[in-house]
Amino acid sequence: MARESAPYSDKDRRKAIILAALSGWTGVTVAELHTANLSQLLFYVPLFAAIGLPIAFLSTWLIGGPIIRRVMARPVTWVRAALGGAGVAAILAVISIVIGRLNGLRAYNDPTFHFQLGGGDFVREIDGILTPYGWLVLARSTALFILLGAAIGLLVRALIGPSFRRDEGASAP
Repeated sequence: MARESAPYSDKDRRKAIILAALSGWTGVTVAELHTANLSQLLFYVPLFAAIGLPIAFLSTWLIGGPIIRRVMARPVTWVRAALGGAGVAAILAVISIVIGRLNGLRAYNDPTFHFQLGGGDFVREIDGILTPYGWLVLARSTALFILLGAAIGLLVRALIGPSFRRDEGASAP
Protein backbone atom coordinates (compact mmCIF):
# COMPACT_ATOMS: atom_id res chain seq x y z
CA MET A 1 0.00 0.00 0.00
CA ALA A 2 1.41 3.37 -0.95
CA ARG A 3 2.07 5.74 1.94
CA GLU A 4 -0.11 8.46 0.40
CA SER A 5 -3.14 6.18 0.29
CA ALA A 6 -2.89 5.00 3.91
CA PRO A 7 -6.05 5.94 5.80
CA TYR A 8 -4.13 6.92 8.96
CA SER A 9 -0.94 8.88 9.42
CA ASP A 10 2.00 7.73 11.54
CA LYS A 11 0.98 10.41 14.05
CA ASP A 12 -2.47 8.78 14.30
CA ARG A 13 -0.87 5.38 14.94
CA ARG A 14 1.43 6.78 17.63
CA LYS A 15 -1.53 8.54 19.22
CA ALA A 16 -3.51 5.27 19.17
CA ILE A 17 -0.67 3.38 20.85
CA ILE A 18 -0.25 6.03 23.55
CA LEU A 19 -4.01 6.15 24.17
CA ALA A 20 -4.15 2.36 24.38
CA ALA A 21 -1.25 2.20 26.87
CA LEU A 22 -2.69 4.92 29.11
CA SER A 23 -6.19 3.44 28.93
CA GLY A 24 -4.90 -0.05 29.67
CA TRP A 25 -2.91 1.13 32.68
CA THR A 26 -5.92 3.11 33.95
CA GLY A 27 -8.27 0.15 33.51
CA VAL A 28 -5.99 -2.29 35.32
CA THR A 29 -5.29 0.23 38.10
CA VAL A 30 -9.00 0.93 38.64
CA ALA A 31 -9.76 -2.81 38.64
CA GLU A 32 -7.07 -3.46 41.27
CA LEU A 33 -7.79 -0.44 43.48
CA HIS A 34 -11.57 -0.10 43.20
CA THR A 35 -12.08 -1.00 46.88
CA ALA A 36 -9.14 1.01 48.27
CA ASN A 37 -9.65 3.91 50.67
CA LEU A 38 -8.04 7.33 50.21
CA SER A 39 -4.87 6.60 52.19
CA GLN A 40 -4.31 3.38 50.22
CA LEU A 41 -4.88 5.25 46.95
CA LEU A 42 -2.31 7.90 47.93
CA PHE A 43 0.22 5.12 48.48
CA TYR A 44 -0.62 2.71 45.66
CA VAL A 45 -1.39 4.99 42.69
CA PRO A 46 2.15 6.45 42.54
CA LEU A 47 3.56 2.94 43.00
CA PHE A 48 1.31 1.58 40.24
CA ALA A 49 2.35 4.51 38.03
CA ALA A 50 6.06 4.00 38.63
CA ILE A 51 5.89 0.27 37.91
CA GLY A 52 2.82 -0.07 35.69
CA LEU A 53 3.20 2.78 33.22
CA PRO A 54 6.58 1.61 31.85
CA ILE A 55 5.19 -1.93 31.55
CA ALA A 56 2.03 -0.61 29.86
CA PHE A 57 3.98 1.44 27.32
CA LEU A 58 6.54 -1.27 26.62
CA SER A 59 3.97 -4.02 26.14
CA THR A 60 1.72 -1.78 24.04
CA TRP A 61 4.58 -0.71 21.77
CA LEU A 62 5.96 -4.25 21.38
CA ILE A 63 2.74 -6.27 21.17
CA GLY A 64 -0.01 -3.75 20.48
CA GLY A 65 1.99 -1.65 18.02
CA PRO A 66 2.18 -4.24 15.22
CA ILE A 67 -1.49 -5.16 15.69
CA ILE A 68 -2.54 -1.49 15.70
CA ARG A 69 -0.46 -0.90 12.55
CA ARG A 70 -2.21 -3.81 10.83
CA VAL A 71 -5.69 -2.74 11.98
CA MET A 72 -5.05 0.86 10.90
CA ALA A 73 -3.89 -0.17 7.43
CA ARG A 74 -7.53 0.35 6.39
CA PRO A 75 -10.26 2.53 7.85
CA VAL A 76 -11.16 1.10 11.26
CA THR A 77 -14.73 0.04 11.90
CA TRP A 78 -16.13 -0.35 15.40
CA VAL A 79 -16.00 -4.14 15.10
CA ARG A 80 -12.37 -4.14 13.92
CA ALA A 81 -11.46 -1.77 16.75
CA ALA A 82 -13.06 -4.04 19.37
CA LEU A 83 -11.50 -7.17 17.88
CA GLY A 84 -8.08 -5.54 17.65
CA GLY A 85 -8.22 -4.38 21.28
CA ALA A 86 -9.43 -7.81 22.41
CA GLY A 87 -6.68 -9.47 20.37
CA VAL A 88 -3.95 -7.39 21.99
CA ALA A 89 -5.39 -8.12 25.45
CA ALA A 90 -5.66 -11.85 24.67
CA ILE A 91 -2.00 -12.02 23.61
CA LEU A 92 -0.92 -10.19 26.78
CA ALA A 93 -3.11 -12.52 28.87
CA VAL A 94 -1.63 -15.65 27.28
CA ILE A 95 1.91 -14.40 27.93
CA SER A 96 1.02 -13.65 31.55
CA ILE A 97 -0.65 -17.03 32.08
CA VAL A 98 2.27 -18.93 30.57
CA ILE A 99 4.79 -17.08 32.75
CA GLY A 100 2.63 -17.58 35.84
CA ARG A 101 2.12 -21.28 35.25
CA LEU A 102 5.84 -21.82 34.52
CA ASN A 103 6.65 -20.10 37.81
CA GLY A 104 4.04 -22.29 39.51
CA LEU A 105 5.61 -25.41 38.03
CA ARG A 106 9.03 -24.27 39.22
CA ALA A 107 7.60 -23.74 42.72
CA TYR A 108 5.87 -27.14 42.64
CA ASN A 109 9.14 -28.88 41.78
CA ASP A 110 11.01 -27.18 44.64
CA PRO A 111 10.78 -29.53 47.66
CA THR A 112 11.49 -26.69 50.12
CA PHE A 113 8.69 -24.46 48.83
CA HIS A 114 5.26 -24.78 50.48
CA PHE A 115 2.41 -22.30 50.39
CA GLN A 116 -1.32 -21.97 49.90
CA LEU A 117 -3.13 -19.01 48.36
CA GLY A 118 -6.63 -18.62 49.79
CA GLY A 119 -8.38 -20.56 52.49
CA GLY A 120 -11.38 -22.72 53.23
CA ASP A 121 -13.43 -23.39 50.13
CA PHE A 122 -11.62 -20.62 48.24
CA VAL A 123 -8.11 -22.02 47.90
CA ARG A 124 -6.76 -20.82 44.56
CA GLU A 125 -3.27 -22.28 44.54
CA ILE A 126 -1.34 -24.91 46.47
CA ASP A 127 2.43 -25.13 46.08
CA GLY A 128 2.31 -23.39 42.69
CA ILE A 129 -0.50 -25.48 41.17
CA LEU A 130 -3.91 -23.91 40.56
CA THR A 131 -6.95 -25.58 42.10
CA PRO A 132 -10.22 -25.81 40.13
CA TYR A 133 -11.36 -22.65 41.89
CA GLY A 134 -8.04 -21.01 40.95
CA TRP A 135 -8.61 -21.88 37.29
CA LEU A 136 -12.11 -20.37 37.54
CA VAL A 137 -10.74 -17.13 39.01
CA LEU A 138 -8.04 -17.04 36.33
CA ALA A 139 -10.61 -17.58 33.56
CA ARG A 140 -12.86 -14.83 34.96
CA SER A 141 -10.04 -12.31 35.30
CA THR A 142 -8.75 -13.18 31.81
CA ALA A 143 -12.21 -12.68 30.29
CA LEU A 144 -12.55 -9.32 32.04
CA PHE A 145 -9.09 -8.30 30.82
CA ILE A 146 -10.02 -9.20 27.23
CA LEU A 147 -13.28 -7.23 27.57
CA LEU A 148 -11.21 -4.29 28.85
CA GLY A 149 -9.03 -4.61 25.73
CA ALA A 150 -12.12 -4.51 23.49
CA ALA A 151 -13.39 -1.42 25.34
CA ILE A 152 -10.00 0.25 24.92
CA GLY A 153 -10.11 -0.53 21.19
CA LEU A 154 -13.51 1.16 20.99
CA LEU A 155 -12.28 4.15 23.00
CA VAL A 156 -9.25 4.58 20.76
CA ARG A 157 -11.47 4.32 17.65
CA ALA A 158 -13.79 6.97 19.11
CA LEU A 159 -10.89 9.34 19.78
CA ILE A 160 -8.92 8.71 16.57
CA GLY A 161 -11.93 8.50 14.25
CA PRO A 162 -12.60 6.34 11.19
CA SER A 163 -9.79 7.81 9.01
CA PHE A 164 -8.83 11.03 7.28
CA ARG A 165 -9.20 9.53 3.79
CA ARG A 166 -12.56 8.77 2.24
CA ASP A 167 -12.98 5.87 -0.16
CA GLU A 168 -12.84 7.03 -3.75
CA GLY A 169 -16.35 5.78 -4.53
CA ALA A 170 -18.03 7.30 -1.48
CA SER A 171 -19.76 10.62 -1.67
CA ALA A 172 -18.98 13.37 0.80
CA PRO A 173 -21.67 14.05 3.42
